[in-house]
Amino acid sequence: MDVPIHSRYGGPLPQLPVVDLAENVAEKIARLNRRSPARDAYDLAWVARRPGLDLDRSLVRRLAVLKAWVDLHGLHTDQAGWSAPLPGAQPFDVDGWLTPRGGGDIDDEAIGLLTVPPPDLDDLGQDVSRLYQWLAEPMAGRARRRRTRRGRGTTAEPKPRPAPPRGLPDGRLAGVTW
Repeated sequence: MDVPIHSRYGGPLPQLPVVDLAENVAEKIARLNRRSPARDAYDLAWVARRPGLDLDRSLVRRLAVLKAWVDLHGLHTDQAGWSAPLPGAQPFDVDGWLTPRGGGDIDDEAIGLLTVPPPDLDDLGQDVSRLYQWLAEPMAGRARRRRTRRGRGTTAEPKPRPAPPRGLPDGRLAGVTW
């Protein structure tokens, strides 16, 4: 990404290894599943408002569900381990993303030092909920089924519940039992 300040550095910038945007967004979503830091909510709103960013929503959704699951259950391989549960860890909550958070639900963590002027936390909570409604969309390849609610005789769509992925697109984590 080229930004105006880059022209003042006096030469080409080196390539730096960085976290993929989809993984970074998924990590912020998983963190907001545990707690509500304003900086992560602000970053998610910022990313969602950037035109031209190619964000693979299906991958982000799968990674967020996986990260929330690992936060709750841990993950251990020969190379690494992740102890669980993390404080505040819970299953990925689609309904939590459909319901706007109020300013009192967001930990401001001195967000005013990072942004000037600081965002209104009520607006930020509503924006994140509105901008990430797509988290409730069914996973690709998984059809939504109609079912009959017991005792009511009416049909309704079940709430979509994303499942942990079978592996990542590049083959990492293939064969891991969830």
